[in-house]
Amino acid sequence: MTKLKRLPGTDCRYYSFGRCIYEEILNPGYNRGWRCEVLSGLIHSYDHFLDQAEIFNLNGTKAKAIWKERLSARLPLWDCPDYRPDPEREGECIHLLHNQCILNMPSCPGRCRLFGPPQPKGKMRS
Repeated sequence: MTKLKRLPGTDCRYYSFGRCIYEEILNPGYNRGWRCEVLSGLIHSYDHFLDQAEIFNLNGTKAKAIWKERLSARLPLWDCPDYRPDPEREGECIHLLHNQCILNMPSCPGRCRLFGPPQPKGKMRS
């Protein structure tokens, strides 16, 4: 008796880098466990910086200059072992979707009830 195998999901509109992005497309940003750790850290640092700027009564111009200096001192910004530059979005990771890391999303099991043919190029990232 031959065991049935799942077909690859590579031709599905919700397939990206071996992951199923259906839930992210349905509710962008909802699952906190999928958030990009680098961006989360940067957002936390920026929020902390804004609190400090308010305490020291910095004006917008001065605060912007200080943040820019701090940020350039931390480069490379993407301190992630899975970082791959996106040729279409300068300075961003190819695994980034709605500030979520695709690599944190569930593996694609192959063809499933959610399978949908790919959309024309440019309609959705995959």
